[in-house]
Amino acid sequence: MKNLGMKKSMKRVGALAMTFMLLFTAGCGSSEQPSGSGDASTEKEETGSQTGAGGGNSTVTMAIISGGDTFNPLAADTNGDDYMQLLIWDRPFITKLDGSIEPHLCDKYEMVDGKTMRMYINGDANWTDGEPVTAEDFVWTAQAMSNKTISAPRSFIMKYLEGTDDSGIETADQSVKVTAVDEKTVDFYFKEEIDPEMFIQMFNLNFLALPSHCFEGVAFADVNASDFWQNPIGNGPCIYKSMVQDERIEFTANKDYYMGTPDFENFVIRIVPAENLLAGLMNGEIDIVAGGSNNLPTADWELAQAQENLVCEAAVGPGYYNLCINQQRDYLTPEVCQAMEMAIDKQAISDAIFAGQAEVANSWLPKASKYYNSAVESMNQYDPEAAKKLLEESGWDFDRELHLLGNSNAQRIPIIEMIQQNLEDIGMKVNLETADTATCVSKLSGGEVDVGIMGTAGTLDPDNAAINFTVGGPFCFANITDQTWNDAVNAGAAAPTFEERKAIYDDLQVRIKEEVPYIYLYFSPEFVAYNKRLSNVDVTDFFQLQYSVWEWEVED
Repeated sequence: MKNLGMKKSMKRVGALAMTFMLLFTAGCGSSEQPSGSGDASTEKEETGSQTGAGGGNSTVTMAIISGGDTFNPLAADTNGDDYMQLLIWDRPFITKLDGSIEPHLCDKYEMVDGKTMRMYINGDANWTDGEPVTAEDFVWTAQAMSNKTISAPRSFIMKYLEGTDDSGIETADQSVKVTAVDEKTVDFYFKEEIDPEMFIQMFNLNFLALPSHCFEGVAFADVNASDFWQNPIGNGPCIYKSMVQDERIEFTANKDYYMGTPDFENFVIRIVPAENLLAGLMNGEIDIVAGGSNNLPTADWELAQAQENLVCEAAVGPGYYNLCINQQRDYLTPEVCQAMEMAIDKQAISDAIFAGQAEVANSWLPKASKYYNSAVESMNQYDPEAAKKLLEESGWDFDRELHLLGNSNAQRIPIIEMIQQNLEDIGMKVNLETADTATCVSKLSGGEVDVGIMGTAGTLDPDNAAINFTVGGPFCFANITDQTWNDAVNAGAAAPTFEERKAIYDDLQVRIKEEVPYIYLYFSPEFVAYNKRLSNVDVTDFFQLQYSVWEWEVED
């Protein structure tokens, strides 16, 4: 049994502050508000009917570069949506970069047998209308996610469960097999034996339990248009207050939060252009940047570090960039590709572009991953002299021009230009083309170039590499046709234990270094800065939008 040892980080609240706290409760949405598209209201003066009171009298402002479109987790398909939703609803667990799993809405999980997982919901977890979070809420949410009339973008996580097809959609009405054992215990039934940690890692990023009692009498086909989304009931650290489209979203603290009252009264998400983030931090209009795709620009990093009012931290997540090498070019042999990798100074890219904060990549997995195979660190390492010699021995035609494709994004052009220079330094002729992301995807997947650079957000589970090795798939940018690659990643995903999966992924990492369909370059750093009025902020979890705001301490 995975007993994850739930702990509460209760904040101290002064007696005077407690005297003035007000508690307002509300039911499941307002029937007087227009249903619209089912999204939270965006009118300037509109506020939710719920008002919370936190553990302090302060407001914390977090900046993001672009906002989302919906408060509805069933319709969410972007990080912009997640930023808003994850303050209102809690994920079942907290997953760390090293693959460890900590309690959150659920205290623990266990495998009842090889095909049944049991989750235990925190006994103190309630919805913000006072009703308890129950197993029936998990059951209803699973049914909604897999319902054919809802078309939830993240329904794919249901595909492992009995009663669903390969895309995660129910095979009959409410057929997904998730059952309530008692009020706080829920069972998930898998089609096949499965590595439980693999499922938790994927499930946790894509599943937010919703209050089933708020949808009594509502057909699944009508859920997305429900008035509920105008004033949502949550179980997280914050309560929705108001929203100004493309400008800000305002929340109040959930003083009855089961993890402890947050140390602020109000929480504001502001949408700020990247070039204005540092100025906002310096003048105090912004308390913290959200990380992820909302990093402080690298060009501002040095100046940010010089500010007395700021804490600056760089953290590396699983997002990476790699070169995709067209496997349908007979002149791009494994030896040629090995020489190319040996020619590229990955550390120089980190130093020049990311202030030395990017992690040099030898795999699609960062070193912090328990699936990382350290044996690959001795393979194809930077050595331009050895690279040139290997290129000569491989019979490379030095009159041939290599077609290299890079992204035209201003921040990415210097990277591909450094790679071009590295390859030219060992005698290769390189024709560099740059294009927007959509064109790069089209040209790489269509096999129109020899080599191209692409990036991915990555995940904690090693199965995230599968899309790059799926023969005929839209993300198989190396144009692989050898089915044995596909078989290897599928075997890794299907193996039921960590030990079996580790062995498969160890072999796969070595094989990639030997045959080189991809050259992994670096793991992107997250440049996070925040005002010194905040403390106890763990930025290492920001890469997957886990902010743990209830643990932050705020100096009023």
